Amino acid sequence: MARRNGAEETVIGDLTEPASLTDAVAGMEGVFHIGPAHAAGEADMGLAMVDAMAMTGNELSYGTFELCAPGMLDSHQTAAIISEVLGRLITAVQIPLHQFASQLPEGPFRDGMRRMMAHYDGHGLPGGNPLVLRAILGREPRSLKHYFRELASR
Repeated sequence: MARRNGAEETVIGDLTEPASLTDAVAGMEGVFHIGPAHAAGEADMGLAMVDAMAMTGNELSYGTFELCAPGMLDSHQTAAIISEVLGRLITAVQIPLHQFASQLPEGPFRDGMRRMMAHYDGHGLPGGNPLVLRAILGREPRSLKHYFRELASR
């Protein structure tokens, strides 16, 4: 069908393997994605679609984008959603910062993570506005609940 509509070349890529996309889109000017409806791994494919756009065009060049679904959920709200999806109680607990950091390799990464987590503990983690992801995907991003349902079905 693509050739009948003027495409000189077609390539079939696997959006569940984002690493394979680099070679698949090399030298291309555009990508047309025909995806299955309600596929397992859709979140990964959605990000792969953004990756493909970034690799084949200029519209995302030099940009920093917050890619997220709607809602600002804390760990307790997230645990409640997982509990609902799985049909059993999931409880969120906070690991003390020193315990979390002790599991990381010593050095600048650990120091940076410790500072970042201390900041989040004191000020929260803003986020949850789907506007950018909605605009890039051209559709509504799926919810965290939908994503957890997909993971539970695997």
